[in-house]
Amino acid sequence: MTRLSHLITVKLLLPAVAWYLRRGPAQFGRWRLQRWARGVADRANLKRQRAVITRHGFKMRVDQADWLGRRVWLTGEYEPEVAHVMKCILRKGDCAVDVGANQGFFTLFMAKCVGVGGIVHSFVPVPQTRRMLLHNISISDMTNCHVQSVAASNEHATLNIYPGPPEHSGIASLRVNQAVEPIQISAARLDDVIDQDAPVRLIKLDIEGAELKALQGAKQTIETHHPFLIIEVTDRFLRAFGDSAEAIRMLLGEHGYQCFRIDHDGLLPLDEFAGQDQFNIVAVPRDATLEGITIKQSSCSILRAG
Repeated sequence: MTRLSHLITVKLLLPAVAWYLRRGPAQFGRWRLQRWARGVADRANLKRQRAVITRHGFKMRVDQADWLGRRVWLTGEYEPEVAHVMKCILRKGDCAVDVGANQGFFTLFMAKCVGVGGIVHSFVPVPQTRRMLLHNISISDMTNCHVQSVAASNEHATLNIYPGPPEHSGIASLRVNQAVEPIQISAARLDDVIDQDAPVRLIKLDIEGAELKALQGAKQTIETHHPFLIIEVTDRFLRAFGDSAEAIRMLLGEHGYQCFRIDHDGLLPLDEFAGQDQFNIVAVPRDATLEGITIKQSSCSILRAG
């Protein structure tokens, strides 16, 4: 590719494709255009910050140099299969919890789902990322988000967190990382910082291996409210804390949950987590009603939670 054609592609064609992907119809084969756009953008060394309107109608200011920000700018969405499950679970007036909210895509998505009568509790302990989240809440004019500056864990403590690199700020972790300087942050149990009088409908956990610790600190919330749980499970990250994916499965089983892997074309029942690398699950409480759900047998999965 010549320098001129590269400039035309990056400066003219790519922004036009990104605009179309954010605002155009969800047509068959759209993923091919997305794949091309991601490939071009990842190689282009983009650096600008952009304000975008997502495919769900809320605003975000994103950094093109950041992995997540670049994808939201390109497509107007992030992990659409997870968003679909969230949308089917949440109702107007619900209480939802976003642990590991990063720049706020799922916080804002959940806030729109629950409406002004609902509330979303978001947990972001890294100051710079929290500022980005608060800015995105402000420009989206969401008044139903409550941001917590603590990390969710199984104890009250002062811990070291290792920020993610500028190109991937969302991978900040409590796991030791010799490549970066840690930041001291406060940790707390979800049971102690969430109002137990308001029924919790959904808890989403994506905290780079500390998910089991957060679940242990939410024991009362889980036993009282039986929320749906959406969890990113990465066994090698969990093992850095002496935990495992199997330990998450066992804990959820003790509380009567049935687990499904969230895939691009459906839900896959999970009796065990062995042999998996990194994946998202939805844990369904024992007494929940599920209507119209297709379990990984067709290209369409619809979850209706009662």
